[in-house]
Amino acid sequence: MVLSLVCSCSFAGEISEIYFKNQSTNSVEDRRNNRAVTSDIVSTNYGITEIGIERSGCFGSCPAYTFIVKSDGSFHYKGENYAERKGDFTGTISVWEFNNLAQFIKESGFVDLKDTYMRGITDSSTTYTMIVMNGKQKIISDYARSGPTKLWAIEELIDHLLVGAKWIDSKKPTDDKK
Repeated sequence: MVLSLVCSCSFAGEISEIYFKNQSTNSVEDRRNNRAVTSDIVSTNYGITEIGIERSGCFGSCPAYTFIVKSDGSFHYKGENYAERKGDFTGTISVWEFNNLAQFIKESGFVDLKDTYMRGITDSSTTYTMIVMNGKQKIISDYARSGPTKLWAIEELIDHLLVGAKWIDSKKPTDDKK
């Protein structure tokens, strides 16, 4: 802790100075009750046991794939036309990242969103977003990104889980943008 105080103080901006000043004037018991201690936080998935996304193809080069991740961090991915990875793959992601996304999904009111969003255009892809929460499955169909901004954010955050994924298959990503 002393090292973190020393390191933090070397880049003491206005807010961090106030933080450390308040920390030094609080009693030990006050600091124990007010600080965020990672080991005291219980990890939770907010009742969400699966999160998935499926992007359909379009008449152009829209990547088509399915990605389903479970609360233990294990996932299955199937890439098809124009996907960065083609074929069936499995792997793992950080459970911490799953839990953060589960919290966002829960707090965003995902289960209260409509089941279908669409608009009258052609040649666009459909994104299917799925969660399993408390044993109940909810799937939303979003054609041409017609849904609300929070649905778009959830779709992007699910895709972002793939960035830090550990792929179990030894296949290398293929670029199929032909």
